[in-house]
Amino acid sequence: MLNNQVLEIKQNISRLAQAKKLKEACSLAEKLIKISPNDLEAWWVLAQLQHNLKNTHGEFEACLVVASNQSPVQERAIKNTLSLGVLLGRFQEILPLARKQAENNPTVVEHQLLLGICFFNSGQYFEAQQALGATLSLEAGNVQALNLYALCCQFL
Repeated sequence: MLNNQVLEIKQNISRLAQAKKLKEACSLAEKLIKISPNDLEAWWVLAQLQHNLKNTHGEFEACLVVASNQSPVQERAIKNTLSLGVLLGRFQEILPLARKQAENNPTVVEHQLLLGICFFNSGQYFEAQQALGATLSLEAGNVQALNLYALCCQFL
């Protein structure tokens, strides 16, 4: 019975989204998540609907759920979550994801820089200095990393 209800709600969400009735589709997606909170596909659909409605906070919350779990869209969700987290100033919440990205991709400048930015904005200046140092070892002339590194020195 529950599977039929979930399937019917998903079909209704799809129909509403195609008809550009995004608020109604979003409400149904939220209802679906209440019924089936572990359905990462439902969370991802909610994130996309929130994005289309220009609800950055809602999109961030939904992406954070998907990014924190194993799923086919996890990489996209991580990227969205990190971008939105910076935009919203929610550095402490995205810090674990930024750390994971930097550890998994130690030669990617953007990941090291983002980790440094998260540490810096979370008041963890020593850790920020280390991450920014890693950024500068990869790209010596990175102006943003240089400026933040200098600020870290003032706080330590």
